[in-house]
This record gives sequence, structure tokens and C-alpha cells, in this order.
Amino acid sequence: MKIQKPFLVLLSVFLFLVTGCVSGIESEEQKIEVQKRNDENKYEDYKEITDKEQVQNVKKILEKANWENAKVDMVCSADYRFIFQYKNPKIEAKAVLYELWISPNKDKVEVVKGENEYVQLSEEDSAVLFEILTGEKWNLSAFTLTACQEKQVDNDNGIANQGKIEMEPLQGYIVFLKETDITILIRDENFNIQDIDLPLKELQDRYNDIMILIVDKIPKDIISGGKVKLGVSKILESDPPKVFVTKIVRIDA
Repeated sequence: MKIQKPFLVLLSVFLFLVTGCVSGIESEEQKIEVQKRNDENKYEDYKEITDKEQVQNVKKILEKANWENAKVDMVCSADYRFIFQYKNPKIEAKAVLYELWISPNKDKVEVVKGENEYVQLSEEDSAVLFEILTGEKWNLSAFTLTACQEKQVDNDNGIANQGKIEMEPLQGYIVFLKETDITILIRDENFNIQDIDLPLKELQDRYNDIMILIVDKIPKDIISGGKVKLGVSKILESDPPKVFVTKIVRIDA
């Protein structure tokens, strides 16, 4: 089929204009608008970052991060949240919301991008990102968690104690998958102890409610196939879901 020359000329002009527009927008400088959660669990404007080098450093950290496609169910609202905006007010673009949490161990930050992307940054990147966004030194031993992550618990004696808010505990059968470092929770009451050596795929075919456990240390009295009760800080809605465990307690039959 022979293509007419005028058509090719028009197409070339169109592509040139489109490419020029895109590259023009990409070259426009951006700023970062940061909000912080206050003691009333509301967000207030906190800082605006306009330094070009700092903005680029934040972008590099986020671009190289190993984002996980998962919807996160956190215990509470983010400690900080931020967006990128063009400095030129004439440019209209939909901003992506980034939400940032200080990890329970206060050694890393966790970031949610939009609605379905999650990452826990390395200690090094956490420190850089935190210092740029807040203007404060990375000294989280002195970082005070706001009321969302702590609550007062009145005991029977009327004495108020401080305690961390956690999600509802989970119960089920803990299984250490053979020849892997993966630990799972099977919540199906029909779980058969003889299946503990099966690979994850076969277990998923046999049982409906399976979760992967993210846990730093498992108590010595916990055995594979045993029934347990878990304290949970958050759940990633991946497949299967990933559960961040704060506590494991054995349930004796």
C-alpha cells in the first residue's frame, strides 16, 4: 500500500509537537509538599521542598525502590504524607499521594504510593528520605509517636497504662515451609497436621485461608503445625496476604 507524502508530513509534525510537549513538561522543575499528622489525627501543612537537588534525591529513592503491588491495611494513618507538584502553576497534572510511616522498630520508613503500592526502604534510604522531608535528623529513638499508635488503657484499678494499638489477633496453625525460610498461618479449622511438609502451592489448593508471616523471631516453644494466636500490626493484601507479626503465643489443645 502506498502512503501519500502529505500524510507522512502531517504525521511527522504531529509526533514532533507531541514529543516536544512531553519533554517540555518533564524538564519543568517540581517541588514537594509535605503534611504531618498531628495529635488530633489530622493533617496539617508542614513543609515545602523547593531545592532542586533534594527533590531529585527523593525521586531517585522512590524510583529505585522495590515496590510491592499490595493494598496495605495499616494500624493507623501515616505519620507524614507528600506529593510532587510543578512549580509552574500553569501546568496541571494529577498528583500521586505518598504516605509515610515510621516502622515499629523506628529504624526504617514504610511508604505507600497511591492505593496499591508498598515498600519498606533500607535504613540508608529511610534516613535520607526522612531528613529531606522533615528537615530533622534521623534520630528516631527520640521520635514521639502520635496518639494514633498509642492509647491509654484503664485497668481494673483505674490506673492508666500506655499500650500500642494493634489489629485484631489472628488464630490458626503455624507452618514452617520445608526447605524455605517462609512461615505461614493456615486459618482453616480442617487443617491436617500430616500436610505440614507440602509446598505452598499444594497447601493453597487444599486450604482457603493462608497467610505469609513476617516475623523477626519465633519463640522456641512454637512448632510447625501447632496452633497459635498472633498479634498483628498490619496486613498486606497480596496473594497470599502478608502479615506483620508482633507476638506469637502457643495455644495448647
